[in-house]
Amino acid sequence: MTLNFIGYRTRAANLNHIAEQVASNTKPSGPFDLAFFTDKRRIDRPDLVIRCLRKRSVVVYRDYTCPSRERHGRALRALCASRKIPFLVAGDEHLAKTLNADGVHWPSFLLSKAKTTVGITTAACHSLRELKAAEISGIDGVFLSPIFETQSHLNGQWLGVKKAATLAEKTSLPVYALGGINPNTAALLKNGGFSGIAAIGAFAP
Repeated sequence: MTLNFIGYRTRAANLNHIAEQVASNTKPSGPFDLAFFTDKRRIDRPDLVIRCLRKRSVVVYRDYTCPSRERHGRALRALCASRKIPFLVAGDEHLAKTLNADGVHWPSFLLSKAKTTVGITTAACHSLRELKAAEISGIDGVFLSPIFETQSHLNGQWLGVKKAATLAEKTSLPVYALGGINPNTAALLKNGGFSGIAAIGAFAP
């Protein structure tokens, strides 16, 4: 067993433990507690992360610009199926059906196209308006972001725990915290009304 894999396993275990704590007292509960968003620019071996995920996890397959997105997605889909982890395709219902995915994740700018006919359906939201649009669309759960500072949201452009928790209270949907999530920041989300957490780079050792 390589040190790299041990690092992935340790990070995933820490995030899984915190995700369970974040979701433990929250209603409505969602179909999962922890989400891994793929991004090969930040984690070039998503398969190693998937091998470390526990039950009540989900994988959201992004990598929009990957030239071999279907082939790469097929391999990850098969790995998720072998581990009984739901696999969602971001932004492409046709690809989701091609890969026999468990559902679709819709970026906020595609909320108007969101459908509820492809298994689990989630959406990215950044505001109360988008949360309400997701409710109308029949979405199963939303990823609210960015909760904390990220490379793409600097200079106070993130929501913060208090504002994000207030938004989570105003929707009937399960809300998952995304953006700047790591074991330290995620611990601040306990009792905040979130159904779980989602991360990308936090899985990297």
